[in-house]
Amino acid sequence: MDFVDEAYISSLIDEQKTHLEISEILKRSYPNTRGLSERSVRRYCKAKDFTSRIKQSKIDEAVSRAVEKVGPTYGRKMMKGYVSYNDGLKVSQKRIAVSLRTVAPIYHQQKQTDTARKTNPIPYRADYFGHKLHIDQNEKLAMYGVTHVVAIDGHSRYVTAGATMYIKNNIIIYDKVYRKSVIEFGLIDQVRVDHGREFFLMLGIQEYLSHLRTNQTISCYRQTQSKKNLPIERFWCEVNNRINYPLKSILVNMDNNQQFNMDDNIDRFCVSWVARNVAEYGLQNTCIPSWNHHPIAGRGVPLIIRQATNNRIKQVANNAVPSSDEAIMIYRDVYNGRLNESTSYGVDPLANHLELFQSRSNGFNSLYTFENIFSSVVNNNSYQMEQAVLYFLSETRRLMQSI
Repeated sequence: MDFVDEAYISSLIDEQKTHLEISEILKRSYPNTRGLSERSVRRYCKAKDFTSRIKQSKIDEAVSRAVEKVGPTYGRKMMKGYVSYNDGLKVSQKRIAVSLRTVAPIYHQQKQTDTARKTNPIPYRADYFGHKLHIDQNEKLAMYGVTHVVAIDGHSRYVTAGATMYIKNNIIIYDKVYRKSVIEFGLIDQVRVDHGREFFLMLGIQEYLSHLRTNQTISCYRQTQSKKNLPIERFWCEVNNRINYPLKSILVNMDNNQQFNMDDNIDRFCVSWVARNVAEYGLQNTCIPSWNHHPIAGRGVPLIIRQATNNRIKQVANNAVPSSDEAIMIYRDVYNGRLNESTSYGVDPLANHLELFQSRSNGFNSLYTFENIFSSVVNNNSYQMEQAVLYFLSETRRLMQSI
């Protein structure tokens, strides 16, 4: 590689290009030239002492901020994905590990002692992005009115969309998970779900659009037992450890201390409103981006794998995918189906009183943010979450007196 300008290689290192990325750039610049493999680039950079210009202190700052947001359970891989997405830092897992030991030694020790594997891998085949899209629900917090539904690609393990709702709902799942995935990435060749009724609207539209798919050799959807929906189970382990369990621990403790009554419809609504918004913040802003940018052993980074095969499935215009209202009409007219459109969990007494509803929202937003509540929850500090729930409860009951 002596024919390559050292200053050029140095500039690529300064731009935080990986050895693989530098190799690809050089191969395009010097076609039909040998000695430009990733391994050759790595050796060359080591010989020339071309190391990353990112100071460890900068990495420590980014990791410290991340730990405040996501708590103790992120290891070097998920943390690498997090800082790559949020701070644009492309650094090695080794440097991330060093930083984790430095800025959060107690959390690091806790993670070191947790050696249990969460899943038992079995053979599985998906040939390209969009070949099989797995959609599943997580109800670990269902008793407090929080349910996650997420879509994950079987080939890349890339999470295409996710939603957090009070209870499982056909319309929300169709609009926020299935339709969002199709509009952004293309018409999925096969959707895979369990036998839950909450997926019926989505499956009806998948069948309705099936003639537009690229791959007509497989069925447009498949329903299996939930335990066979394995590509998404590993992601649920992350969601449980980093969102659901810390949040549930606080809510269970409040419930046991009789700080609210889940048999009361107003309390049910208030608790679930706060919990759902906190959980949704964690899912959308920390867990999904970190997952999509983190390296999976023996597979690679979901984002990069997705980008490599993103042109294999049929791209469709937005207006070609029915809106929620159009989908409901199609489901009723074409498939003679009936849907339960209820999305409520408990009763909001202020729902039909706009001024009181807005007053409650303004008061809550002046005191709390879901970002700060989530950060405190995952860092084993229950105070903000407890106070937010109690404030929303008391404010709702106070404003009720004006009705």
